[in-house]
Amino acid sequence: MSVTEIKDEIRSLSTEEQDHLSAFLVALRHERDLELRSELQRQVLNEDPEEWITLAEVKRRLQDVE
Repeated sequence: MSVTEIKDEIRSLSTEEQDHLSAFLVALRHERDLELRSELQRQVLNEDPEEWITLAEVKRRLQDVE
């Protein structure tokens, strides 16, 4: 199966199925990138509210990446 065929199949999935697939792909990427996983863990465990960001800021940053 080609990447184009996979993309076409994904388009036919429900929104919920696409979200599950997206989460799965992100998890696979994190497994490959130990440095990223380590940094994410550090940030999640960070207890200093001065270094936290809002959900709105997360969304803005994700849009900037796209």
